[in-house]
Amino acid sequence: AAKKNGGETLPKVQAQEPLEGEWVGDLLATAAGKVLDERFSPTTGQHCTHCAFRASCSARPEGRHVVE
Repeated sequence: AAKKNGGETLPKVQAQEPLEGEWVGDLLATAAGKVLDERFSPTTGQHCTHCAFRASCSARPEGRHVVE
């Protein structure tokens, strides 16, 4: 292993091949399309307990009256 002037071992550099596919571009295109089309369908999950929009979310019983 390579060493610095003080004798410490340098970290090993490991090459990584790029990930396959265009999944990032596809994901961003889908998100941009939803924003442009103003389609904001909520997805419920554990994150709902921390969401600031819970009281006005159409996916939650307490928020349906706000958007209907």
